[in-house]
Amino acid sequence: MITSVAGESGSRAQQMRDQAEKIEQAAARATGPAERRRLKDKARRILDQSKKESERGSGDIEPHMTALHMYRPVAARAILSA
Repeated sequence: MITSVAGESGSRAQQMRDQAEKIEQAAARATGPAERRRLKDKARRILDQSKKESERGSGDIEPHMTALHMYRPVAARAILSA
């Protein structure tokens, strides 16, 4: 069976959103404020990553440009302005 890259990214993004939701629920049940904050931060990071996966799958962004912008913003501007 052949699966598209977009389908794989969408499925992965959905799995990540589901995981983040479970972590949010665990945060709501956490007794200590530090644990609650840690779990909420973890869920937020997973949701951020799922958004990137979703964008990557839909073709909204180019992965190589994303990495370039994240790690070398000055070099990215120089390349894009050339």
